[in-house]
Order: sequence, then C-alpha cells, then structure tokens
Amino acid sequence: MSADIPLFSDPTVVDAAEDPVAATLGQWRLAEVQLVNWGTFQGFSTLPVARRGHLFTGPSGSGKSSLLDGIATVLTPVTSLRFNLAAQGSRDRGDQRSLISYVRGAWSRTTDDTHDRIVSAYLRPGTTWSGIALRFDDGRGASLTLARLFFVTGTGTASGDLKQQYLIRRDALDLHEIALAAEQNLDLRAMKRLAPGLDAYKPGEYFARLRTLLGIEQENALRLLHRTQSAKNLDSLDQLFRDYMLERPGTFDRADEAVRQFTELDASYQAVVQLRLQRDHLVLLREQAEAYDTAEASIHRLTALERALPTYQRRLQLDLLEARRQTLLPEIARLNGETAALQASVSAADELVAAMTQRAAELGDGDLRQLQHRIDEAQLQVKQVEQRRQLLQRQLGEVGITTVPATAEEFAELRETIARELAELDARKVADDRPDRSYDVYDAASKAIHEHEQVQRQIQVLEREQSTMPESLLQVRRLLAEHLSITTRALPFAAELIEVRQEHTAWTGAIERVLRPLSLTLLVRAEHLAQVRAWVDGHHLGTRLVYQAVPPNPPVPKPTGDERSLVARVRVTDGAFSQWLRWRLGDAYDFTCVDSPAELGEHPRAVTINGQQYSGHGRYEKNDRVRVDDRLQWVLGDRRRKLDLLLERAAELFERRRVAEQAREAVQQANEHRARRAGTLSTLREVRFDDHDLASAENVVAQLQRQFDELVRPDSELSEAVQRLGAAEHDRDRLRADHAAALADLSTTQHDLDGVDQRIARLSQASASAEAEADADGGAPDDSTMTELDRRFHERQRRLDADQVADTGAQIARQVRTEIDTERRTAARAAERIVALESEFRQRWPDAAVDLTATVEDRAGYLTRLDDIIARGLPEHERDFLELLHRRSTELMGFLRDEIRSAPEEIRLRVDPVNEALAHSEFDRGRHLRIRVKPRRTQAAADFLTDLDEVLGQSWVDDTMELAEHRFAKLAGLIRRFASSEHVDRIWRTQCLDTRQHVTFLAEEIDDAGQVQATYDSGGAMSGGQQQKLAIFALAAALRYQLSGTAGELPSYGTVVLDEAFDKADSSYTRMALDVFQTFGFHMVLATPNKLVTTIEPYIGGATVLANPTRQQTVFSELAWEHDAQPE
Repeated sequence: MSADIPLFSDPTVVDAAEDPVAATLGQWRLAEVQLVNWGTFQGFSTLPVARRGHLFTGPSGSGKSSLLDGIATVLTPVTSLRFNLAAQGSRDRGDQRSLISYVRGAWSRTTDDTHDRIVSAYLRPGTTWSGIALRFDDGRGASLTLARLFFVTGTGTASGDLKQQYLIRRDALDLHEIALAAEQNLDLRAMKRLAPGLDAYKPGEYFARLRTLLGIEQENALRLLHRTQSAKNLDSLDQLFRDYMLERPGTFDRADEAVRQFTELDASYQAVVQLRLQRDHLVLLREQAEAYDTAEASIHRLTALERALPTYQRRLQLDLLEARRQTLLPEIARLNGETAALQASVSAADELVAAMTQRAAELGDGDLRQLQHRIDEAQLQVKQVEQRRQLLQRQLGEVGITTVPATAEEFAELRETIARELAELDARKVADDRPDRSYDVYDAASKAIHEHEQVQRQIQVLEREQSTMPESLLQVRRLLAEHLSITTRALPFAAELIEVRQEHTAWTGAIERVLRPLSLTLLVRAEHLAQVRAWVDGHHLGTRLVYQAVPPNPPVPKPTGDERSLVARVRVTDGAFSQWLRWRLGDAYDFTCVDSPAELGEHPRAVTINGQQYSGHGRYEKNDRVRVDDRLQWVLGDRRRKLDLLLERAAELFERRRVAEQAREAVQQANEHRARRAGTLSTLREVRFDDHDLASAENVVAQLQRQFDELVRPDSELSEAVQRLGAAEHDRDRLRADHAAALADLSTTQHDLDGVDQRIARLSQASASAEAEADADGGAPDDSTMTELDRRFHERQRRLDADQVADTGAQIARQVRTEIDTERRTAARAAERIVALESEFRQRWPDAAVDLTATVEDRAGYLTRLDDIIARGLPEHERDFLELLHRRSTELMGFLRDEIRSAPEEIRLRVDPVNEALAHSEFDRGRHLRIRVKPRRTQAAADFLTDLDEVLGQSWVDDTMELAEHRFAKLAGLIRRFASSEHVDRIWRTQCLDTRQHVTFLAEEIDDAGQVQATYDSGGAMSGGQQQKLAIFALAAALRYQLSGTAGELPSYGTVVLDEAFDKADSSYTRMALDVFQTFGFHMVLATPNKLVTTIEPYIGGATVLANPTRQQTVFSELAWEHDAQPE
C-alpha cells in the first residue's frame, strides 16, 4: 500500500505521517526492561525501549524469547502465562521453559548417565535471586514500575522451591537499589526501606492494581496482549474471539450456582423420599402390628375358652346326666314289673320239672345219664388221637416219610428205620466235621472277602487322593498338611513326580524296585522342615515315614553318561522339586539297564529287566517278595493306568469272592439240614403206638353208642318220660334266663341311676363352688365363649352323652392349647419383626423416633407416626417439593436456558465494536473486514437445551407428582454432570455451557458499497499469509476494543509485543499490518531474527541487537537510530 492512500477516514485516529510520539502523550508505553539473573541474562541487564517503537533482533538462541518471556511474566496473570509462545505453534516446549528454569539459568540439556535421563544444565545451580522490572512512561513525565522478584535456596528445582514478590512503584525503580535486600531471601521490609514508595501485593491484587494503573478494564485484555506476542500462530478467528476476546460466559457461574442451590431442592426431594421410605417401612410394621394384635386377640379368646372349658364341661355333663336320669326312672319301673312276672313263671316251671324228674327216675333215667357221660369222654379221646396223628404226619413229612403207620407192626418197622438213619447221620457228621475240610471252605471265603475289600479301598483312596501311594502314608500326609495349613500338593511323594517314559514301559517293574526307597519319600521344603520334625516326633504315625528336606537352591543335576541309564528312562514333572529330584536321581540312582545278568558287573550300578540289582562293591540284590510284574504294587506312572488295573483286579476278586461265599453257604446249609433231620428223627423214635391208635379209640365210642341207643328206643316208656322231662327243663331254663336277664337289666339300670344321681350331686356341688369363685373374681364365662365351646363340642360329637364329655373336652383342650401355642408363636414372630422394624426405623430415622423405643409396647406410637405421614407429612412435603421444584427449576435452569439461547445475539453485540474498529482500516485496497457471528451448536449443546426444556416444561399447574419426579430426575442428572470431575462430564459441561463454542466467526471482505466480496472461516482453505493477515487484522481490532472500548479513543495502555511476527507475510502486508497497529495507537515492541528489518524500520524508534556466542551469556548493544524515515 502506498503512503498517499489514506487509511482511515476518522479524524480521531492517529496519523502515522505526523509525529507519532507527540500524538501518544498520556498513553502508558514500555520505556525500559531490567533483568537480573533471568535465563542467559547473567547479572544486571538494562534495556531501554524507544517510545515510538522498538525492535529486538538477533539470531536464534540469542535470548529474544527469554526477554519477551520476562516481559510477559510481569504483565500476564499466572494462570494464562505460557513461555516461548512463538515456538509453540510447531512443537510443544512448555515442559522445557518455566520460572524455575529461567531463575536457574537453564542453558542446555545433558545426559545423566547415573540415572539414565536427560537433565538441564544450570548457570546458577546454587542459591540465587532473579528480577524483572518494567518501567512505563506516559510521555508527560510520569513513570510506573512493575516488577516480579524470585528467590531460590540451595539446589531446589521444583516450582514450590521459588519464593516470589509482586512489586509496584509509581515511579522509576532501579533494581540495583534493592539488590542487597533481594539477596536476603527477598526481604520485603528492607526493600521498602531502600526504595520508598515500593508496594508489594498478592498475585490477584497485583494484577488488579496493574490494570487500574494502566487503564486496562478487563483481565481478558492481559491475556490477549500475551497471546499477541505469538501472533504468528494466531490463525483462527474462533480461537481469537472464544479464548481471548470474549469473557468466560456467566453460564458457568449459573451452573455452579445451580449446583449449590440444588442442595435445597434435593433436600426437599430427599425429604419426600425419606417420608415415603418411612411410610413403606411403617406399613410393614403396621402389617406386623395387625398380625400381632390379631394373634393376641386370638390368644385372649382362646385363653377364655381354655378357662371356661371346665365350667362348660360341668354344665354340659349336668344337663346330659339329668336327661339320662329322666330316661332311667321309667325304665326301672318297667323292669320291676317284668321281673316279678318272670319270677312267678320260673316257680311254676320248677315244680313241673321236679314232677317230671321223679317219673323219669322211676323208669331208669340214672343209668342213661351215666352212659351218656362215658360216650362224651370216648369222643374226646378220639379227637386227641386225631390231633396227635396230624402232628406225627407233619414230622414224618419233614424227614421225607409221607405215610403215617396205622398198625403196631408198621410202627415197629418205622422205629427200626429211624434208628438206622440216626446211626448213619452220626457217622456222616463225624466225617463232615473234620477241621481240615470245613476250615478250607471258610478260610477261602475269608481270604477272598479280605482281598476284594483291600482292592476296593485302594480304588477309593486312588480316586479320592489322586495318588498311587499307600493309604497309610497318604493319611499321614493329609494330617501333616492340615497342621501346616498348606495343600497336600505342597508335600508330594517322590513317586508322584516321576513316571516311566512310554518307550520304556517294559522296564517299569525293574525301575520300581530300584526307585522304591526314593518313591515313598515325602519331599519337604526347607521352610517347613522345623514344623514337620516337631509334628512327626509328637505323633504316633502307625506306619513308616521317610521324608527328605529339599533346599531352596538344590545342586545342578549331573548329565547321564549312558543312554541306557535308568535316569534317562524316567520323566520328572516340572515344579518346585524338579531340580532337586533330577539331581537326586542322577546322584543315587544312575543304574544302567542291562539286557542280561552277565553285564551287571560291568557297570558301577546296574539292573536287569527282572529286577536283579548290582549296587557296586560286589553287592547284588533281588527282592522277590512281590512279583516284579505285579503292577498293583507299582507307585510310579500314570494314576489312570493303575486305577484301570485295580478295577480289573476288583472284578476278578469279586467273582472269586462270590464263588467262595456260595461254597461257604452250601456247607452251612448242609450242616443245618443234617442237624434239623437228626433232631426230628430223634423225636419220632420216642413216639408210642398206643397214643396214635385211632381205630381202637373209635371202636370204644361205637360200643358205648350202641348201648345208649338200646336204652332209649322210641317205643319205651322211659324214652317218652325223658323227652317230656327235656321239654320241661328247656322251658324252665328259658324262663330262668329271662328272669336273670330282667334282674340284670334292673340291676344295671338301677346302678346307672345311682351313678347318675351321685355324679349329679358331685357335679352340682363342684359347679356351685367353682361358679361362686368365678362370680367373686368377676370372671364368669360370657355367652359368646360358651357358644363357641358348644359349637366345638358338637362339631366333634353330634350326639353327646355325659361319659363322652371328658374325652371330648380333653380333645378340645388339646386343640385350644395347640391353637394358643400357634398364635403365641405368631405373636412372637410378629413381635420380633416389630422390634426389628422399629430398631431399623430408629437407626435410619432417629429424628422421627425421638420419643419412641424399639419395643412392642411402643408400636402404637410408630403407627401414629405412619398416620401422620399419610395424612399430613407426606402430602405437605410433596406439595413443598412441587412448589420448590417449580421455583428452583425456573431460577436454576430457566435463566440458564435463556442465557444460552440469547448468547449468539449477545456475542453479536460484543463483536459490533470490533467491526466498528475494522471499518476504519482497509484490509486490502478498497476492502474492509467485517466479522459475522454464525450460530453453531454441537449436538451435546442441542440435547442439553432439549433437556432444559423438558425440565422447565410448558406448565406446572397440572403437574402430577410422577411427572414432577421425572423432571427432577432429569434436573438431578444435569446437576450431577455439572458437579462431576470426570473427564467426559467436564467436556460435556464445556460443550453445553461455553456459549462461545455455540457460535463460529466468519470474516467477510466487503467493498466500499458494503457488498460482501469474500467470506473466510476458521477452517477455510487459505495460505499461511492469508490466515496470518486475517488474524492480525482481527487481533488489532480486538485489542483496540479491549483496551479502549471505542474505536476512536486512544487506549490508556499502548505497548504490544510481537515475537517473530509476519514471518509468513510479504513486505507489503507487513507494512499494512504495522500501519494498522500504529494507527490504532499501539506501541509496538518487535522481535525478529534479522528478517523484514528494512520494512519495520520506519515504525520504530530504536533497536537492540542480542547475541549469545557462548550459549551461556546473552550480550546486547543499542543501535544508533535515525527518525527521518517514514512508512512508505
């Protein structure tokens, strides 16, 4: 741009063609920088700054950035301070430069070989102090010095090791004045004494005072000034406006306030929740209380039944007895008449029988009676003989004889046969009872049973213990492991860790014999040895135990010298004992497996496949106590294979046991059969024929019967007399029986009546006494109790009599007692649950149960509390919650929602002054920039607004509690995320609340007619120079707005620091940008590495050249400056 084209039309802006220094009188501009021990600025360094503008130049590494970082340290709030910003656009160096590195004078990075790390090399490794002082002048003679001092003792390199002072003096200050005090741990009193007017501040107070003195209203302006230092990296309008121009929106404060105020609303809701919980809890208590009261009422009712039962029984018995008495009285009268009539009939019958008896006697009736008696005796004898013959037939059948002898000769023959067979049985018994014969059978069965059970036990042990070791050793190991509190696997037997390799299984028997001493050895870790020794010594083991202490670092196993070695034919399981076991095998069991006994002596130690061993020194051994191929005795190898062998062996032994047991059973049965037959035959040998002669007995009966029949021929007079006597006796006997029955009935009835009368008398007396006592105690049974008892009695017996009352009463008493016990258990359970619920209630809500105890007696108090919650407490709290939710939702979220929705418009209003400033400077020939704000909310922000709408709703008038709680839950979820420290929630919070992110900023290039010619956004495809040009223009306008608030007013503070600015732009653009800054009234302090110096020269009044040839000391020199040049 040429100098004759006017840049601004507003006459209030500074004209660069006129004297710029005179035009800025009254504006605070940096005049001098003092550095003490700052980075590579060793000692005291004073660098003047020209009021017109100043350039610091020099090669990379000369100290330009260190100088500018010093300026930023004094002017930038601590939380916003970033060192070497110009270099951070391409790489992050924030971890290399810090206050402590500048104070210490870090100048290089070296390798620490001791700790294998990169460390900083310091110019000032010991106790030191540093200082930075900036003097500002207003061009009218006033000066203001801002300073920060640092002190570090010893060799500390942590930020916490730094002591700091923030100082302001409303005059010039030379750090030499206060150097002595600074060296004494920043002695503030001494500094104030040495430099009157010097004030010290806390960090926040310092920056607030700084802004007041320099006329900077917003803290954002300090951040923007700091960011301007790296303007070359500022290529995003969004970044510029969001992070540096626009203040942090109030939505964050509203959210924080919402979190704080939510406590009251949450407390109100929690009160509702707690009352509901109390209600639900007490409803359970009420259910238990009702169950308890019901049970207690039942107990009271049943107890009344139990007490009234004796009274009811007495009354019932009296009623039933009286009814019985009224039945018996007419019955007795009837029986008296009947008895008298029968007595007369019996007397007449007796007289008739007497007459008939006399007539029969006269005709011979005595002989007839005697003959009948003899017949009866003979018939009885026949029956007895028949019974004896039936018994004899059964006995004969037991010994194989089917026919009972009928004659004396047959009986004699039977006796002889029995005698011969008894003799034969005796002889056979002598032969069969030889000890050797029966012993063999019983011994064979016993051995078969023992062998089978032994194998079965081995199977059980193997399946349970998963080990091939003998059961006795396994039992010892199990007890020992329990004592040591370890598993049995931690105490292995050597055999459990060794197995014969598959290709050498033919040698298993021989290997078993050689390794037998080692196989049965228990391996013990060294740390367990002392406990094992003590336990073994203190117990009777019942078996032989060998255990071996295994050291933690056993010797290295020796290699085998022969492939036929036994060691090479076994495999050791890897584990804690494997190295020692391999060493032990090689050391003590390196036997050569030879093919013939002739080879035994050719080796130090050897064994044949049949188990013959040679152990050296001429010693041979072959242990054949068990067969070498008896696999059941093997302990090495696969447990599954041994289990299969045991199962096969068990099957064989089971069959042998079955056969042996059958043989034993056959012998037992034969002996028992012989003994039974001999006993039966011995009994039969004593039988007599006379006792079994049925024919003779029957003949006697026949002879007597013929004699009787002869006497009672039908045509005889005696026969007729006997018949008439029989009829008379029959009639008499019948009448006597009727009379006796009548007398018995009369006696029984009279006895019943007497008993009834006696019982009535006793019951009446007892009932009167009991009821008198009950009346005196006021405890007489009521009608309902008696009705209940009456129902229970008649349910059990529809028709009762007095004798059943006691039994029925006892049954009812047991039933009532059972019901009482059941109800008491129910009451006890309910009481227990009541106390538990009351205790839980008191524990959870102590304030709600202040005057209540956890007892059954206080249940009414809790139920009163329940009634109060249902009637008043809960409805009132729900109503309060609804009101508070409505009010707080509006207060907490309504304003927040409105602020978020209105934010784009408010941001537009904030950007308007920037656009006003931009309107005074051409962006290009005939072009100006205008910033346009475009809303662009993220999905998270849009969802958040939707949630806010849902929380706030359309109307609260008809809100149900359910809907209100739904809104509250939504609100609580938002509040929880506001307050969360989780990373994802912090990101969400920023997306929702940072309204600066709800818009994006577009730059529109407009012509003089106001027409948009081009539009740029932050992500647009532009060259580096275009991006930098766009950002610089927007930055200049933003700075002018932040520092002055209006486009035409000269800012009170004017110094702007630019580090390596315009590195991507050409000289024409650089002049245009410098014109912009200068025209806006800014004092430019520039740093550049010997680039565009000619272009910059007209805009500055002085220059300083920095160098650092040794990398350890920055040196500088002032350049003589001519002020005639003007911008072209």
